[in-house]
Amino acid sequence: MGSTSDLRNGLVIKYNGELHVIIKWEHRTPGNLRAFYQVKMKNLKNGKTIENRFRSGEEIDIIRMETREFQYLYHDGSGYVFMDNNNYDQVSIP
Repeated sequence: MGSTSDLRNGLVIKYNGELHVIIKWEHRTPGNLRAFYQVKMKNLKNGKTIENRFRSGEEIDIIRMETREFQYLYHDGSGYVFMDNNNYDQVSIP
């Protein structure tokens, strides 16, 4: 968990049960109203871009993402098997 003050471009958050990457964010303080964050984000599952406002200090789910190089090995009856190029571990994906 984190708060809206942790927002940065490229950060992945869980919003409405789905993963989104932050494309653009702005901290706005309009006149005599409370401050908020205007966030433009892209859904990682379907690619749709949405905009949303978060209250300043609101709790958000920050997701730690990691990218690694894998090599496709073969397809067995239960899924696809890939090998991690760094440590040669094999991973099966259904």
